[in-house]
Amino acid sequence: MNSSTSSSDLTGFDGRFLLRIALAAGLVAFLFLLWSEVFLRTRVAAVSPYYLQQRLFQHLANVPAVLIGDSHTSQDVLASATAPNFGLAGENIPQMQQKLVFVLEKHPEIKTVILQASPHMFADYRYSNRGRRDYGALLGGAPRSYMWSDSYLRDRLGWYIRQYFTKGTLALGVEFSDFGSLLSDHEMSEPKTARAEETVRKRVQEHRVTRPLTESPHFQIYRDMLTMLNQRNIAVCMVEYPVAPIHRRFTAEMAPEFAAIRETFDGLAREFGATYKSYWGAFDDYAYFRNADHLNRRDAAVLTPLMMRDCGLEPTRQARAKTG
Repeated sequence: MNSSTSSSDLTGFDGRFLLRIALAAGLVAFLFLLWSEVFLRTRVAAVSPYYLQQRLFQHLANVPAVLIGDSHTSQDVLASATAPNFGLAGENIPQMQQKLVFVLEKHPEIKTVILQASPHMFADYRYSNRGRRDYGALLGGAPRSYMWSDSYLRDRLGWYIRQYFTKGTLALGVEFSDFGSLLSDHEMSEPKTARAEETVRKRVQEHRVTRPLTESPHFQIYRDMLTMLNQRNIAVCMVEYPVAPIHRRFTAEMAPEFAAIRETFDGLAREFGATYKSYWGAFDDYAYFRNADHLNRRDAAVLTPLMMRDCGLEPTRQARAKTG
């Protein structure tokens, strides 16, 4: 065998070898894509509050009132057929506006909106682009033909896979109720260790509002929501939800700006003819909270009829609320 023939054979072998490697890599990538699509559809979307809300929305009819806000709205209220809950953890004010506009377009019969009014909604972390970026399609959109088109799920695929294989489940650990509330039966204890207190302190630090509202585009969007609702002659109830005593104590020490923001909310309510209710310090029993700034099911059942009455809504039979 001469050198030219050997070189040619070797080059051909290398080419075939690289082709096989590329085909094998492509097959692995395709199988992973196929597996992850099934995983997202059957494991992730099945427990995602966003998709649970989407399915709820598609079955709603004759809705006189809705709740809009973040995790405080989502977890602190027992929603009902006449006041479904569209609060979702981590949502910022622009996302709330997009959701509100969409809901009102699909349900022009809505007469009352219960809109969260919490100072921490203007905290620095709420100005980020974290979270969903596809609220234009939102809740009433047809189910996606493939889950990879959902950028929110796709970007977090690695985290979902790790969670699933380390914990064996992606279950929420809480109940998504019949009408959209996210309810927990956990009863917290008063934090007494330095470590437990530090957890709450860090939470309060994250919630601090450092920029003036006059320089906040989110504050203008909040005003825009009130303007839109006022123009449509829709009653508005602005609500701040309860937190545990330790959270209130750290907030008083670390976030004095909250008091001024509450005065601003009160001024907005008077300007737009809305109702403003703060339940910030309404409850002192730690057993009513799931953590320092969210209620559990037990206290949500206490707060809901009080809030509905204060917001001018008739008491209604709330969605199933187990106590066990």
